[in-house]
Amino acid sequence: MRFRSNFVLIVSIFILNCCSFAQISNKTEKSFDKKTDVGGYSLHINCSKFIKKSPTVVLEAGLSQGAETWDKVRAEIAKFARVCTYDRAGSGTSDVSPQPLKTSQQIVNDLHNLLDRAGVTAPFVLVGHSFGGLTVRLFAAKYPSEVTGMVLIDAVHEDEAQKWLEMMPIEIRQKLESLGGTQTMGVEKVSLQEITSRMRSANRRSDIPLIVLARGKASYNAEDYPPVLRFLAPQGEELRIRMQKDLAAKSTKGKIIFAEKSGHFIQQDEPELVIESIRQVVEATKSKGKKT
Repeated sequence: MRFRSNFVLIVSIFILNCCSFAQISNKTEKSFDKKTDVGGYSLHINCSKFIKKSPTVVLEAGLSQGAETWDKVRAEIAKFARVCTYDRAGSGTSDVSPQPLKTSQQIVNDLHNLLDRAGVTAPFVLVGHSFGGLTVRLFAAKYPSEVTGMVLIDAVHEDEAQKWLEMMPIEIRQKLESLGGTQTMGVEKVSLQEITSRMRSANRRSDIPLIVLARGKASYNAEDYPPVLRFLAPQGEELRIRMQKDLAAKSTKGKIIFAEKSGHFIQQDEPELVIESIRQVVEATKSKGKKT
């Protein structure tokens, strides 16, 4: 019996060591630019070299936007952290997904599989622009142990569309609601209704470092609204700011910064602000790691 116990212990240790070795061997520390299979189709991913004692920054673009949206910030981020950009299925040089209508589960699973199979390991600081703000929050809700910080850039709030509908005249609201929860932008088709509903049910609040960057008041222009909704522009602006503040409140360590010189694409209008915000979150995750 004693021999059998020792044998089981030795086998267990061997298995654990093999698993650990497998995890280490899958880790890619050099920079790369390639396409990786995520389950029958491949996505394009670009990562700078691994930097010790620093989390990996993963940049998530807005709807129908590719990795090029980060061109003004990627190189500077790479000086203090590994940074990865990628193209979602059907955008950039990534393959088209066999599933025509993307769900939150597919988008999150695609990103997780991509990082894993490309050898990019946690911890991650997730950065999401616009629609990408929804998807990185859903990723963090599903894999909370892998995400140590977040930056949201003029991100979509899951309740904003519904609150807009509630402000609209009944005839306009009925017309919009008749279109359903699907929105097509370029080649990327997603179920906004499903994704926002999933985000509401997740309703995750955390204590990770979080910076919300919102376009400034100077970018407000009632003429940017459709003519039939222009009279609601002031209320819409108030709603937008309120929703951005609510995003910052999703973490006990969250804060909001208004990019006064920017429109919706803050990473292009004020790239230095985005770079500095990501730097602050990366440094905050390091400080948190030293205390634990």
